[in-house]
Amino acid sequence: MLTVGSHALKHFGYNRCEPVDLDQWGTSEVGPKGVDYHQVTEEILSLVPQQEGFATPYAIYTIKCSHFAWDVMWSKTKKDILWLKAKGCKILPELYAALKVEWEKEHGDKSFL
Repeated sequence: MLTVGSHALKHFGYNRCEPVDLDQWGTSEVGPKGVDYHQVTEEILSLVPQQEGFATPYAIYTIKCSHFAWDVMWSKTKKDILWLKAKGCKILPELYAALKVEWEKEHGDKSFL
């Protein structure tokens, strides 16, 4: 299980605000109760840099940028992206490419954007 999102950012001292929910990724079909869980492939999980079970700030920045074309909490995502970019975070190209394919399967094609 990998913690992503605001809890991961807080772990590294990058929190813009206090975390509201706990976001985790894993390869199982079902995640723990009370967690905002998302199933991902082993390939994607292996591309996410992590320390002690927390995705790094660069990974979170890449995740947020990869799903920005879809309306997934768009306003908050935009603020997070701008804040993380100002902190020096960079896109991880391999992770970004794999996630774009994943989001297209899940949310539909946005290649026209």
